[in-house]
Amino acid sequence: MSRPGVKIRIFIADDHPIVRQGLRRIVEADPGMVISGEADGAAALLAGLETKATDLVLLDVSMPGGLFLETLRELRNRQPSIRVLALSVHPEDEWAVRALKAGASGYLTKDHSPDQLLDAIRRWRSGWPVSSMAAVNGPRTSCCPIASSKSCAGWAAASPCLRSPASWRSRLKP
Repeated sequence: MSRPGVKIRIFIADDHPIVRQGLRRIVEADPGMVISGEADGAAALLAGLETKATDLVLLDVSMPGGLFLETLRELRNRQPSIRVLALSVHPEDEWAVRALKAGASGYLTKDHSPDQLLDAIRRWRSGWPVSSMAAVNGPRTSCCPIASSKSCAGWAAASPCLRSPASWRSRLKP
């Protein structure tokens, strides 16, 4: 999945201007990533993706203008090649499994450092699942690093083993 010399094109979708600006600064500081666009609501996101070449959307779970899961499904139906990393203030056990089953490539809580966000994006690019626990522990601290955390019990149910990107993806088919 990773292509040397090709920048990851990232679209930011969050209703808070200060969060969008912060995410933009974090992403732009990495030479392997570029911002393809921004949106403050579901309609603006879907419209923006029609005209902006994008690899990954950083999608706020609580963004207005549409229910998160409906927006995610619509995005994946319209743009199946674009991947989504859900960002949220909500713990993983509340939204992560639902987000993954609706088509997200990962779920990361907003209490992580900028470096952990960039690492999560790079891990996604390499084909590994993205979760808040993997951002902290690394993608291969055990057969299933996210299953060992109480807060990630839902992840364990959705993906019992992370031996390879193909193994975790096949377990998440809706």
